[in-house]
Amino acid sequence: MVPVNAHFQAHFSICNENTMDVFHGFLHQELQGWFDPVLTSLKETQSSVCAEYNVSYKGRMAQFLGLCDRADQVTTLPISVNYRYPHYYSSLQGISSLYLMRLPVGLHESRSFALFFFKVRLPRWILKPLKPLLEVVIQRFVLNKFLAQDIEMIESEQRNYLANPQRRYVEINPAIIAIQRLIVQQYEQFMQESSQSAYRGNQDKKPISLSQVVSQEDLCEVIASGQAELTKENTIG
Repeated sequence: MVPVNAHFQAHFSICNENTMDVFHGFLHQELQGWFDPVLTSLKETQSSVCAEYNVSYKGRMAQFLGLCDRADQVTTLPISVNYRYPHYYSSLQGISSLYLMRLPVGLHESRSFALFFFKVRLPRWILKPLKPLLEVVIQRFVLNKFLAQDIEMIESEQRNYLANPQRRYVEINPAIIAIQRLIVQQYEQFMQESSQSAYRGNQDKKPISLSQVVSQEDLCEVIASGQAELTKENTIG
């Protein structure tokens, strides 16, 4: 298990689109990431989106992570990405898995905390003493490098949006469109529930009488004072 924290100067919806978009593998090509992604399945509910892709791997990095047997061999594996608002779970055919928790902080700020699980092809008696070292190596020299590229791209998208909010963007990945649709539905549901809650709160409020605010003694004093002033005015008149 390898924990990874991240801080983004971007709206959480842009961060979530990046996590669902397996088509951006070209961004990580110098790190020997995945390539040739194919969306094979897409399922939507009122609270989740599940996308399945076939992705290909090649290189020493893929061999080290157990994604292929040889560095010069291309291996194609299925990967599933599950979004249950506002968190993620991803699995690569029993080889690795990801649990990601997203925290919206502000309109242009988000945080995330992720747990990565890898199946390293080493005998258990060798893996056990090396596990702490491997966690540091994978985090620092693998995951953080991928993450740095993602953060750069995500924050660039946020800046481009702020520079021209009216621009219409073309999205070609149906999974991203499904994510956008779900986020809008969740927002509309939240606003509807908030307005209904406020309406019920107003309906439950009863008129407050003066006696509920002022004590009985103070009320009598106010009435007596008012009567005295009225008598004084009548006398002068």
